[in-house]
Amino acid sequence: MSFYQDASIQRKMTFVILTTSLLGLSLACLAFEVYERASYRTALTSELSALADTLGANTTASLAFSDHQSARDVLAALHAESHIVGSCLYNKQGELFASYQRDAKELDCKKAVLVADGSRFEGDSVTHYRNIYLEGERAGAIAIVSDLGQLRAKIRQYTAISVAVIGVSLLATFLVSSKLIRLITEPILQLAGVADRVSKKEDYGLRAVASGNDEVGRLVRAFNEMLERVQDRDGALQGAKDQLELRVQERTKELQNEIIERKRAEQLQRTAYEVTRLLAESTAAEGVMHRLLEMICAEMHQDVASLWTLRAEPDVLHSAYVWHRAEARVDEFLTATQKTLVPLCRGLGGRAWVNRQPEWIADVSSDPDFGRVEATEACGLKSAVLVPIFQHDELGAVLELVSRDTTRPEDDVLQLCAALGSQIGQFMIRKQAEADLVKAKDAAEAGSRAKSEFLANMSHEIRTPLNGVMGMTDLALETELTAEQKEYLETVKSSSDALLTVINDILDFSKIEAGKIDLEAVDFNLRDSLESMLKTVALRADDKGLELLCEIAPEVPEVVCGDATRLRQVVINLVGNAIKFTERGEIALKVQVEGQAHDGRILHFTVTDTGIGIPEEKRESIFAPFSQADTSTTRKYGGTGLGLTISTRLVEMMGGRIWVESEVGRGSQFHFTAEVGVADAKEIKVGSIAPAELLVGVKVLVVDDNRTNRRILKGMLTRWGMLETSVEDGEEALAQLASAREQGAPFGLVLTDMHMPKMNGFTLIESIRKRPELATATIMMLTSAGHRGDAARCQELGVAAYLLKPIRQSELREAIARVLGAREQQGEIPLITRFSVHDARDPSMSLRVLLAEDNAVNQMLAVRLLEKRGHRVTVAGNGRQALEALAKESFDLVFMDVQMPEMDGMEATQAIREKERNSGLHQLIIALTAHAMKGDREKCLAAGMDGYLTKPIRPQQLDEVLANYVARAAGAVEPVEVAGLSE
Repeated sequence: MSFYQDASIQRKMTFVILTTSLLGLSLACLAFEVYERASYRTALTSELSALADTLGANTTASLAFSDHQSARDVLAALHAESHIVGSCLYNKQGELFASYQRDAKELDCKKAVLVADGSRFEGDSVTHYRNIYLEGERAGAIAIVSDLGQLRAKIRQYTAISVAVIGVSLLATFLVSSKLIRLITEPILQLAGVADRVSKKEDYGLRAVASGNDEVGRLVRAFNEMLERVQDRDGALQGAKDQLELRVQERTKELQNEIIERKRAEQLQRTAYEVTRLLAESTAAEGVMHRLLEMICAEMHQDVASLWTLRAEPDVLHSAYVWHRAEARVDEFLTATQKTLVPLCRGLGGRAWVNRQPEWIADVSSDPDFGRVEATEACGLKSAVLVPIFQHDELGAVLELVSRDTTRPEDDVLQLCAALGSQIGQFMIRKQAEADLVKAKDAAEAGSRAKSEFLANMSHEIRTPLNGVMGMTDLALETELTAEQKEYLETVKSSSDALLTVINDILDFSKIEAGKIDLEAVDFNLRDSLESMLKTVALRADDKGLELLCEIAPEVPEVVCGDATRLRQVVINLVGNAIKFTERGEIALKVQVEGQAHDGRILHFTVTDTGIGIPEEKRESIFAPFSQADTSTTRKYGGTGLGLTISTRLVEMMGGRIWVESEVGRGSQFHFTAEVGVADAKEIKVGSIAPAELLVGVKVLVVDDNRTNRRILKGMLTRWGMLETSVEDGEEALAQLASAREQGAPFGLVLTDMHMPKMNGFTLIESIRKRPELATATIMMLTSAGHRGDAARCQELGVAAYLLKPIRQSELREAIARVLGAREQQGEIPLITRFSVHDARDPSMSLRVLLAEDNAVNQMLAVRLLEKRGHRVTVAGNGRQALEALAKESFDLVFMDVQMPEMDGMEATQAIREKERNSGLHQLIIALTAHAMKGDREKCLAAGMDGYLTKPIRPQQLDEVLANYVARAAGAVEPVEVAGLSE
């Protein structure tokens, strides 16, 4: 439409008129043509209907008598109608009876479809259908086809007439409108010409002439009024322009003055900023003061700057720091300044104390307090600025700025001097505080070192004799004793265990408070670590008749990266507390994955008991040091009150939190979270185990009265592909066994608990053995704690395995695989216990062990413990004897005490490692020490030792070290660092 937008107004109006006329005439012609087409079709339909009625009546007889020839003769009468193409006559079955065609072109009557009466228009023809009735019954039907040639001819004629009428009408409209449009366009063109001249010549005195009072006339008068206003405004603008030039000149002068003042203020702010930055970044006063004085003099155009500070003797100021311009020759003044001492309460010091604000001295030579008159006159110095520097509201120093210029500084310069004095005072306070802090830090570190040395010595001195007491007590309890002797020794053992717990709690708390505990990050099997830990407290739980459960969710990684020792310490503390405060019921440990954490997982541990519960007001205080829920003098439960405090600190170090949910009389739930890394699971080869497919599809009956325990066993068995059924008592178990036998699908394995109400495990097994049809299943027994005579009774009853709860998943799977494998081979099934499982895993190996220990009691204890495990032991009294023994023969393992006479364990280990540099061999050395402070383990490993075992020696920890070595020697697992075990 660009041609329309750029055309003149006359052409636009002509285009609009012609377009409107064309549209109106076209619509009229179109309406006339539509009317003619509809009229023709109506007339044609009426004509065809009449013909169909006539022909139908004439052919009724032919249809009735099946006279085809007479029917064709009747249809031939249609030849008189030129527009009739053809006709088809059908009998009452819809079959073609007779037909008529005008041309040789065949009429397709076979495709005709019998429809209701009426006409159907197609592209170039119309077909009329009519049913023929005889005495009320349908005798047939007739179809007449007519072409639409006459209609098309008439439409072409009407179109030609319409085009001619439209052309003539448009020509007449154009001729008339060309004359009439000028009445509108000429005034507008005149106005446009005036506007164009005004625009080009900027002559606002021109005016357009109005030719009437219509809209165009009003537009012309409005345009003239606008020109008058513009002309008046031009005059006003010219006057305002002249006034503006004067105001701009005045404002320019003001802005120039403001810029000068602003630059000056920016310079002062920059000086303040540089001084602040210099003081903030400085670490020592000596190096910063000269740079500070130089900066102040350069920015404030002073010649000499000196900082007067307090001397060691009280109430005297001396010049501690001095700076001067290189071009200013003021040597005599500097000499006098360095020799001058100013009293704090008189002279310049007194004036600074009284005024407390910077002061300008106009003539220093005539000021009685300034002094150094001869030196100032000789150097040509005239004025000075004194800036007091306060420290904690006490005058600590005075900044003196001396210049040859006698111009008084501006007030903002003096304010800047006050701000600089305040910053220098704060800097001096900070440096003094830092010096005091360093002294306090040195004193604290000295105290901490003394405390650490004391704790280390106390740890060694207490653990060494306690090692002998506990070890010998354990050995004595394994001998033949009278009931009274056994009671006495068990009292000694429980008392020594309690004493060791107290010592360990106090040492751990001291190490945590001193920040001397660091967490390790090593890969370990979480499930094995927790299950072995629970075995250490299983006997305590069984003594109180408690069920001890462990449930680890399937999504928990098998191998994680973290501090296994500290994690075990937290869990065993919570489980131990649960056992202590629970009289009946169960203790359950549950582990789940709570979420993701960087490259690892956040694990959620829950220890649930059915004990006494904790009052709401005590739930926060129990995590505080030396606090317990029961603090009365008659309290039933003992303890130091440090266990939960230590656990809380360790959990926080592991990136988690700890909390408790409890209800008095119902029990407690202790929760804690910990972040662990996810390590690559390592394949653990455990000896000859039956194929995994042996377990798949085996029907297992689980008999246990504890619902949680049944759920845990179900999860394990289901993961191994076994078909598990759980019952809660012996009677129901017998019913399930009988039912399965009758259905022809007996159980292949029975896992039964020992302690159950109504019918215990042994009674259930006896009932099964009395019924031979039920005795085909292999039976395994699980118990919370073993008692004397249980294993013999199990053998009598034909029990295949007798295992202690909580049982490790790996131990249970291996035990099941072994008993099923033996049954598959139709061999005798020996009784499998937790000891025989380990014996099967680790082939019996008798190690040659060198024990380097100077204490006779500890020697005896270690020798007995190692010999009871089938190992041969050689004893050396110190490091030198250990080197001599190693030179004579080889040993599989060396237990090296750290603190020994003549040559200690560190020196001996270093000597061994030095010899190994040439041989390429490596002797496995385990540190055996009573030192359990932070850094002791690192020192041992740095000296070349492979592991770390603290005294008192716990048989369980010793077994772990030996098992680790056996596994490495046999190549059953990948070589790993021997875990350091510390309390």
